[in-house]
Amino acid sequence: MKKQDGKSRNYVLDSTAFLTMFEDEAGADTVQDLLERANMSKIHVFVSFVTFTEIFYITLREKGEEEAQKRIKLMDALAMTRIESS
Repeated sequence: MKKQDGKSRNYVLDSTAFLTMFEDEAGADTVQDLLERANMSKIHVFVSFVTFTEIFYITLREKGEEEAQKRIKLMDALAMTRIESS
C-alpha cells in the first residue's frame, strides 16, 4: 500500500534492524523513526516471529538471559504486527 506521495506505508523489520537499534549503531535513528511513526499510526510495521527468536538467541549468547528477556519484552510492547508461522 502506498500513499499519494508514493511512499510506502508498510515496513517489515528484521533482526538486523532491531540489533542496530539496541546496540545504537549506524541506522538506529531510522529504525527508531519507523517505530515512532508506527506508534502514531502513520505507517504499519510488521515483524516475523523468527525475528523475535533470533533477537532472543543472539542476545542470550552475547549478553545473557536477563538482557534477552528485556529486549523481547520491549519488542512485545512496540506498535507493530507480529506475523506468526502458519
